[in-house]
Amino acid sequence: MGDSVDLDAELLTVQAQLQRIRRQLVHDENKTDASTAVLPMPDICTAALKLRRRARSRLGWWR
Repeated sequence: MGDSVDLDAELLTVQAQLQRIRRQLVHDENKTDASTAVLPMPDICTAALKLRRRARSRLGWWR
């Protein structure tokens, strides 16, 4: 999942922003420290990601 998603704690860390600039999607760092946040994930998101992790694990695709 990367460093942004903690499935065990059910938390999502927002560390960057995604903007559309002249029809292009641009990833960029947050402008301020206050923009970085740790948010609780809804149960439905956590369940879906855990199912996906198990499916990928069975196929040998999970790190």
